[in-house]
Parts: sequence; structure tokens; C-alpha cells
Amino acid sequence: MHNQSLLKSLAVVLVAGTFAACGDAGDEAPPPATIDPAAAPAETTPEPVPEPEPADAPAADAPAGATPEQIEAGRQVYTGAGICFTCHGQQAEGTPLGPNLNDGDWLWIEDPETDLHTKLVTLIRTGVTQPAEYPAPMPPMGGASLSEEQLESVAWYVVSLNQ
Repeated sequence: MHNQSLLKSLAVVLVAGTFAACGDAGDEAPPPATIDPAAAPAETTPEPVPEPEPADAPAADAPAGATPEQIEAGRQVYTGAGICFTCHGQQAEGTPLGPNLNDGDWLWIEDPETDLHTKLVTLIRTGVTQPAEYPAPMPPMGGASLSEEQLESVAWYVVSLNQ
């Protein structure tokens, strides 16, 4: 019985202490913060982020039969709608999924010195069903939907990487 009264008393003290601690202070807004202008950090302008270099921008001299505009259009197809970069790398340097396209070593093209552009157009158009050194086949057009003009341009771009 004595324990029950002690517990009741303790509860009353705790509740009273809680109200006393809160009091009316919860109704008051805290005083506004003041900032010393001399102590405030100076505003800084963020450093500009440099634009990434385009993937192997076309050479000044286009390969025979191509224009610089075709090569640039092909670069845009390679890095965009053609999705070539996903397997061959952003800089055409090759990945575990597809070979390097700028080293002059051709797995599927015989005699690349003779009309490489036409041979690349045919290879891209038909794809590679049984890859020699890579884990997956290359579907026709690399799996993209390319127009004839885009196909021609991306082939010229790859030729330009191998001059």
C-alpha cells in the first residue's frame, strides 16, 4: 500500500514538473537570429563545368568519298540513335561486349584497305550472328533503327577513325 502511494506521489511530481518545465515558453517564438554581415561568407560563383569532349571528333580531312558533314553526322549516330557506343565504347575503344573500332584490326572484314566503307555498311546492315571473340552477337544495325543515310554516315565515321 505504501508503494502505491509512493508511485502516485511520484507520478504527480513528474506531471507537475513537466508542466512547470514547459510553462508558457512553448507559446513564445524564439528570438530572431541576427547575422553579422562581416562574418557572413562571401557569395561565390560556382565554377563552370567543362563540356565533355565529343567522342573522337571527326578529323579535319575526311576520308576519300566522305564529307566532314557526313562524318559528323555519323559521330552523332554512333553516340546517339545508333547506340553503337554501348558495345564499342564511347571513344570506339572497344568493351567486353564489342571490339575496338579505331585500331585498324578487323575481325569480320577481309582486305579492309579496299573499300572499307562499303564493307562496313554491309556488316552493320547484316550484323554478326556468330561473334569470333565476344559474348553476344551484333544484331542488324546494332539493334537500332537506322535510315540508309544514317547507316552510310556511321560507316564513314568509323572509316575516319582508322585513317
